[in-house]
Amino acid sequence: MNSRERILTTLDHREPDRCATYIWIRGEALQQLMRHLEVNNQDELERRLGIDRWRKIGLAYELPPDHEERITRFMPEEFREREEFKIEQDGRVMRVHDDVDYLEDVVHHPLQDVTDPDELLKYPFPEQRRNEKVTDEHRLSVQQTKKSDAVVTARVVQPFKKTCQLRGMENTMCDMLINPDLMNAVYDRLYAYNTATSVALASTGVDVIEIVGDIAMQDRLMMSPELWRHFDKPRIEALIKAVKRTNPATKIYMHSDGKLTDIVPDLVEVGLDILNPVQPECMCPFETKRKWGDRLVLHGAVSMQHTLPFGSADDVREVVHRLVAECGAGGGFVLGPANMILPEFPVENVVAMYEAAGDL
Repeated sequence: MNSRERILTTLDHREPDRCATYIWIRGEALQQLMRHLEVNNQDELERRLGIDRWRKIGLAYELPPDHEERITRFMPEEFREREEFKIEQDGRVMRVHDDVDYLEDVVHHPLQDVTDPDELLKYPFPEQRRNEKVTDEHRLSVQQTKKSDAVVTARVVQPFKKTCQLRGMENTMCDMLINPDLMNAVYDRLYAYNTATSVALASTGVDVIEIVGDIAMQDRLMMSPELWRHFDKPRIEALIKAVKRTNPATKIYMHSDGKLTDIVPDLVEVGLDILNPVQPECMCPFETKRKWGDRLVLHGAVSMQHTLPFGSADDVREVVHRLVAECGAGGGFVLGPANMILPEFPVENVVAMYEAAGDL
């Protein structure tokens, strides 16, 4: 099997020739790994380690001419024209860290002072500021990527994560309890945008649409399961149904770190296809496989808190062999790190993870 055949077989809950894999790695770690293996790029690295090919694409979009003017209104005067601050496309004001480019240091959220749903009319939500288009060029890109033996993925942001970015986490959590009208108003806009974008992507033949953003902590959800069921469950179910009506072959993937056990039955019920990363410190991958593995593809499961950073290469191989043997039985399991591989991880452990995945 090539990568595309192996992944699609796995996603259909059929057992492939060997366990499907993926890589998620920070740039510095990627450079370390390439130097260790004496390869020149990620394609060569994937071939060397037998990592399957997942390729991400997005829709073309244009910002309206007045976007900068409209969004800058949400930047308080105290942050303007100061080099240590910048404004993001969504209106978040960030402190610039030249030495740490991935640190999100938000000093102001654009909707943090909003209390009334009517005030949201002033804010350029995504459907108002990004004119996303499906073009012939985009469809061609999807087909060409498939012909390169890769699975094509695309991404939308988890609405809970986006709401926290717009309102701040404290406001968002309070809104769920004391200002549900505002929470619903924000969610209606964000889910409508995600649904429209996902339907457009599905129409191009994208294989997997990822909903990305954490909704859980190490030991529980960030909100109660009842609140998630009230605000998110019907909306994500509607999104999935809209995508499946457009292209039944498109799989829906959700990423969230943490313990999601309380709502996994709900995710299965609404039609989720793939769950990432099944963080083993929070959710037992073997139990998750036993309970829901016939309906839910598990994606990830190699520990980022213990095995990869602190184990030996033999420890890594032992964990991987068990995951492949038990979670991979009958298909429905893609092996990889439970989050992004970091430069602090021993390269020998990363190599051992992928080599061991091909042993069984």
